Amino acid sequence: MSENHIRNVVEAALLAAGKSLGIADLAQLFDEDGRPEKPQLVAALQQLESEYADRGIELKETASGWRIQIKQGYGREVSRLWPERPQRYSRALLETLALVAYRQPITRAEIESVRGVAVNPNIIKTLMERDWVQSWVIAMCLDIRSCSARHASSSITLVCAVSTSCRRSRS
Repeated sequence: MSENHIRNVVEAALLAAGKSLGIADLAQLFDEDGRPEKPQLVAALQQLESEYADRGIELKETASGWRIQIKQGYGREVSRLWPERPQRYSRALLETLALVAYRQPITRAEIESVRGVAVNPNIIKTLMERDWVQSWVIAMCLDIRSCSARHASSSITLVCAVSTSCRRSRS
């Protein structure tokens, strides 16, 4: 089998795979009787790497194998192929955010009382991931030294907007 054929098969596989391919994965592409040895595959990869030196793509070795990717310098231009759509937020999320902004600090129970429905944990999680709100757990223990995770049921979580601080205390 010619080196050119091995190089073309490896290149086609790396372009089509969409993930990193190891040497063993690349070897499995060939028939058993004409399967190239590891040094031949490594030589094909090195040849591709040198060919891509002056192009917009590069051959990159990762922890799980090899992949063809866009060179970092061209990322900004190529990213325009996938325009970012603005995130759409549910009515429940916006209602929860409005309650937190208006009545902070506020507990989950108070939010549920005003809205009349249970607060989905993913809503609070999304608000916290975007750094729009912060939450603090205030343990309701008599002896603070004995307070631990097993007392989580006897705690109150206060939710506040990030730009302010929770000053009001609960008893």
